[in-house]
Amino acid sequence: MEGFEGAGYGKIIRFQNPQKLGDIMDRITAGLCMFSGLSVAVPQSVPAGKKSDIKISSIGICAGSGGSTLNGLDVDLLFTGELSHHEALAAIEQGKCVITTFHSNTERLFLMTTMQNKLFPEIRKQIDEKVRDFTWEQGLTTDFQIDSSRVDKDPFEIVSSRKDDW
Repeated sequence: MEGFEGAGYGKIIRFQNPQKLGDIMDRITAGLCMFSGLSVAVPQSVPAGKKSDIKISSIGICAGSGGSTLNGLDVDLLFTGELSHHEALAAIEQGKCVITTFHSNTERLFLMTTMQNKLFPEIRKQIDEKVRDFTWEQGLTTDFQIDSSRVDKDPFEIVSSRKDDW
């Protein structure tokens, strides 16, 4: 698509200095302020109390459901909205870590923080090109804004097992 030639399904991040998994998780939860939890899977050989210290040198990122996109990448951490049970098992058996945030949370955040800002100038350009074909007497307006829903949310919620917390 014109203007999006370099676009793809995801991104790979490689750190010059490895980062602790716990620090990465803190940065993710701080950036994804819409919800309060992450699903995390690590290799089963990592003992309790040591999981947040796992060193991460590279991350494969994909909004939404990233299983097929992230499959086979040579990275330490897969970060996506969701993976199937078997995709997560395959990843941790290969020594990778996985962080998921529920499918639509990653997509929704991308729309609000990135895509809105990219869409506005492109739509403005297309409107400006079309305006030349109209006169102001025809009632054409070129004022617009791009909004994201304030009520749309992931259908899943993280709740405790206590019914009074629901």
